[in-house]
Amino acid sequence: MPQTPAADFAALIAKLKSAPDWRTHLTEAIAFFSTEATFVVVESPYAALTPAEIERNLAYARAATHDALVRHGEIPLTSHIKYTQPGILDDTVAWERTLGIAAGLAEGSRLAKFSVVYIDLGLSDGMKKGLRAAVSAGRPVILRSLAAYANPTHTLAGAQKEMSLFGIKADICPSIDAA
Repeated sequence: MPQTPAADFAALIAKLKSAPDWRTHLTEAIAFFSTEATFVVVESPYAALTPAEIERNLAYARAATHDALVRHGEIPLTSHIKYTQPGILDDTVAWERTLGIAAGLAEGSRLAKFSVVYIDLGLSDGMKKGLRAAVSAGRPVILRSLAAYANPTHTLAGAQKEMSLFGIKADICPSIDAA
């Protein structure tokens, strides 16, 4: 009986963790991501009023990207990390911000099978734009929370309810214990 992608990914992770040399299972890892892994748009806040808040949001986006890649075996499209890196685009310049948003939304519409919304810091205006794009593209939306950022103000159920108020149906992803 063939394994599911989740079981294949779990087996791959076990091999990678136990290998003395990272190259031992590289071909197998490439094959998994080339054939079984799903592209997903990762939604989390970026823009903020202070540099400290932006750094907090970037740390959270990195943790969400890690969760999608390492715990769920997905290929995360996290444009708000990629395009806001120094030397790529300047998010404080309106036309460059517009290019970054447009490129990120295009990536999602061309590649992603679903959008994953990490809710612990709340739903930003940018995330809501991304969610409207997901709905327009017919892409399912999944809600996730990160244990390290758990916030009683921003719960999965609360985010699901908030999103339903503006017409978006979202499924809650069951939590996965860290390996």
